[in-house]
Amino acid sequence: FDAGKHAPANRILSIIGLEPQRWILERSTIGDLLGLPDFLAGPSLALIVIMIYSTWTYIGYDAVIFLAGLGNIPGELYEAARIDGAGGWRIFRHITLPLLSPTVFFLSLVAIIGTFQAFTQIWILRTGAVGNRVNTASVYIFDELQNSNRYGYASSMAFVLFALILLMTLFQNRIMGRRVFYG
Repeated sequence: FDAGKHAPANRILSIIGLEPQRWILERSTIGDLLGLPDFLAGPSLALIVIMIYSTWTYIGYDAVIFLAGLGNIPGELYEAARIDGAGGWRIFRHITLPLLSPTVFFLSLVAIIGTFQAFTQIWILRTGAVGNRVNTASVYIFDELQNSNRYGYASSMAFVLFALILLMTLFQNRIMGRRVFYG
């Protein structure tokens, strides 16, 4: 996602007839690039790049956990379902999905906590050109701590972030915890 014309992502765009993008250096929003009204602006292109990078970074971890969850499902259940005449969709809906629900619950919980704590990817990919458009709560807290020397304020913001993550985790645990099948 380099800003140059010869970057791999820009080459792909030029092959399909689109203009090269500035990616991480782009200050405008997706809505600006697509000509949408301001209330449909959406995130900046730099934030989209960070989302793609974060997804690519954590997809391997998620795949390993899903494979471990799939490995724990007894093969006899699939065999019995096939003998009873169940098709692929029925097997997935009535065997695989319920038995993977603890794995899905765990990964969604970890993903939401990780989203609130996102720092490294944003700090690495942040440039002066995008300004504060890619900041998250953790980056803001670090900026207040490092650049403004407001230690008390940064500490209180970190505690508020912790409380928000705790509340979201408890809410998700209460809502999704009922749907998890451990049998």
